[in-house]
Amino acid sequence: MTGLALVLGCSVSHGGSEPGPSPYLVEVASSDGEPLAEYVAIITSENGTVRTAWCPDSPAPDTECLPQGLRLEPEPGALALTIKARGHAFVTLELDPDDALPRSGAPDAEVALESLPPIQITDDYATGFDVNDGLTTFEQLAVSIPTEFGPSQVVKFYISGLDQTPQVYLQNTRAHPLHYQFANRVLGVPLTLSEFEATTYSGADRTGYAGTLTRYPEAVAASAALGFSLVTPITLSFFPSDDLTPAQALDCHRLLEERLGIAALAGDESRLAYFPAGDESERALADDPAAFARGGAAWLTRRELHGSLTHQLLNDGVAYGTLRRMGPEELGSTPISYTDILVLTRLPNELPVVGGTITEELQTPLAHVNVAARARNTPNMALLDAAGDSRIAPLLGQLVRFEVGDGTFSLAATTLAEAEQFWTSRTLEPLVPAYDLEREGLPRFDEVGFADSVAIGVKAANLAELHQLLPEQTPDGFAVPFRYYDAHLQSGRVTVDSCAAARATCVAEGRASAPCDDAEALCAAAPAGEDLWGYAAHLLAAQTFATDSALRDAALASLRHHIMTTPVAADFAAALDARVTEIFGAHQVRLRSSTNSEDLPNFSGAGLYQSVSAGGSKPPASARLRGVWASAWGFAAFEERAYWGIDHLAVRMGIAVNPAFDDEAANGVLITQNIADPMTTGLYVNVQLGEVSVTNPTDGSVPEIFSIVPAPSGIQVARERFSTLSPDAPVLTDDETIELYRAATTVQEHFANLYGEYTYTLALDLEFKLVDADRRLLIKQVRPYVH
Repeated sequence: MTGLALVLGCSVSHGGSEPGPSPYLVEVASSDGEPLAEYVAIITSENGTVRTAWCPDSPAPDTECLPQGLRLEPEPGALALTIKARGHAFVTLELDPDDALPRSGAPDAEVALESLPPIQITDDYATGFDVNDGLTTFEQLAVSIPTEFGPSQVVKFYISGLDQTPQVYLQNTRAHPLHYQFANRVLGVPLTLSEFEATTYSGADRTGYAGTLTRYPEAVAASAALGFSLVTPITLSFFPSDDLTPAQALDCHRLLEERLGIAALAGDESRLAYFPAGDESERALADDPAAFARGGAAWLTRRELHGSLTHQLLNDGVAYGTLRRMGPEELGSTPISYTDILVLTRLPNELPVVGGTITEELQTPLAHVNVAARARNTPNMALLDAAGDSRIAPLLGQLVRFEVGDGTFSLAATTLAEAEQFWTSRTLEPLVPAYDLEREGLPRFDEVGFADSVAIGVKAANLAELHQLLPEQTPDGFAVPFRYYDAHLQSGRVTVDSCAAARATCVAEGRASAPCDDAEALCAAAPAGEDLWGYAAHLLAAQTFATDSALRDAALASLRHHIMTTPVAADFAAALDARVTEIFGAHQVRLRSSTNSEDLPNFSGAGLYQSVSAGGSKPPASARLRGVWASAWGFAAFEERAYWGIDHLAVRMGIAVNPAFDDEAANGVLITQNIADPMTTGLYVNVQLGEVSVTNPTDGSVPEIFSIVPAPSGIQVARERFSTLSPDAPVLTDDETIELYRAATTVQEHFANLYGEYTYTLALDLEFKLVDADRRLLIKQVRPYVH
């Protein structure tokens, strides 16, 4: 049902020496002839200038609200006039002075808005939302989904009868989350799934629309099209593979806006805004935005919605602890634990175990802080100028309860008794990682694979599997099995002299003398001639080691000193260096940690262990691998394992050896699920120029963030933001994005079988880079994405 408009002509003055057009008179009424109590008029000039009148109370410049309609001052060229009124179908008409006919006393145009049928509300759907209580109805139908912007409320819609009389259905999305099932089971639409998809999601002659309304109660988005920011927008989106045109999107926007009493008809609050699914849809709309302007319809890009972020709610959880503010520099020198909640001035490279985090810089979901929080199930959020926020500043230095959940956060003072009860309630089943020490030699990647992780670690096993799957897009290399790390710790010995040397190293690394003295005493108390496995067990059994974090840090430094100073077995050292030369010649290589306590389906362990370079201009691999082995006993790694109840004495360290690449054009991380929009199929990508870290940038830079989603034909990019190092252009070309997509989907399908999961549910974390002058794609790692 549409409104009716009759353009009768434009009055012309005959009284002066310079005759010219007089004001337009537009009569506005309901189709029953009654004047409208209130309505919005959007007047668009030929030059694109838009003015909005709220009649009867708030006229726009050069516009007067009259009892029977509008008086508009004429302008050169045509005017587009859109009339919107609650409970009525909207009307858009053109007023062109070139077609003017002289009339006396009669309106130049008559607009009659057809009344819409009364709103129907059932258990399964609503046909609209009333101005007064529509928000309550919307919330009853909506599914709540937490987002970076806070809570969001999602309602699916289906519109039928485009070839006859359109009927709008706003689905009870909790009960009917799928369009076809709703149409078929609730409305009795007699179509097969393929017939429904063909007539709803494609073509100029479609008979239906189907999409999603998402309300963001806490979002503010700057709209370039409107020239101002939208507060609490309600976005209108479609499947990325839907080929609808901007004209069809505008038609759907109007059909919905006519019936959404919860959406303002103009202005900046609670507007309905079309939200293109990806770059193809955005380009199509940008080519002709005038139609949306003439219709008084708002639209937002993904970058505009994400560009207005002032806070992000990234990981749900509850924590009790002392609220402390510090920068990354203090993290390495200040004892902190799960009884602390940190306000971080900048994103750190490493995050020790803490109760919760609030960062004063925005994060990406793949930032190390959030990866750690997700792995630990601890609350994490970002809030610009958090220390100056009235909800946080008064609580700094106090014991607090911190919660992120349901799209919001809370922070409140608490008592020590409540905090201790929470801390003691957290118990985990001990985890004893499996390992196999029988594997000998230095197997190349084409000699081992996924099933060998128990002997060489998950990183090396998955990299070998990748190399066999995508040999041109994965580096070649070999693995150092667990048995050589195990044998190294068996060969080391603890003596009084070695304990004294370890103390000197402890102090030289910047620690205070007291904990280093205590660590030396604990070392000297070990049985004479104890090997390093026995020394590790001795430390773990000491009460002071468990209760004194400063001593624990110093004692672990002593253990690492012993690992670093124990000679590598001569025959193994010779074999290792020979293997590097055989495969890589004089090229520099990376020795990458590969343990049995990282890259697991339920435990990432990302960033806990060390990787080093060797060969080329650096010392040989045999002189460098002890740094990787020793990192198994790093303080942060130990604390993380302790937090999760992992048996330290069962941890074994293998090494993946592959070429080092210095000439990186770009690097990035890809998740094989669309974590930016879980309701839309796709891949999620963070990518940055050169070697600047995506997850742990030290210069405050932010990577490019986008999803690869379906398009009407092929794929398209749904971009949240450009990189701060490339603010006006994407880091990857279209061809590079397509190559990345194809490689990632190949990996997804292959590893889904290995992990025994469905392709469409498995989430993998892929690290990639573009190297050398030809920007060759290399996938350097794959592991389960812990979410």
